[in-house]
Amino acid sequence: MPNETEACQISGEPLLEDALDSLSRRVKLVAAKLGEQGAKPAVAKKSLRRAGLPLRVVDTVGAGDSFDGGFLYGWLAGWDLERCLRLGSACGSLSTAPPAAPPPNPPLPRPWG
Repeated sequence: MPNETEACQISGEPLLEDALDSLSRRVKLVAAKLGEQGAKPAVAKKSLRRAGLPLRVVDTVGAGDSFDGGFLYGWLAGWDLERCLRLGSACGSLSTAPPAAPPPNPPLPRPWG
């Protein structure tokens, strides 16, 4: 799951919309991470956008990986795209919060049994 710059570089397209369109024709699922603007996944030309949670950001290291983990958990569990995006955005956002915040990734049952 690339960020916006990486999606454009991989696809050879200068605009994110065109990059997602191009990449979604090659792979089943692509999601571009947009930092504090959240993420935009695309599956077979269907795309959504969701902003991150409005939190005080302390450290963004690992936010993209946390987004990936949450999003992929939902995808592997068979969730719809919107629900995957909500969990990924929550995990990515919460991972940037101050240490006094709740744990960044809630415990969830394994989707694969």
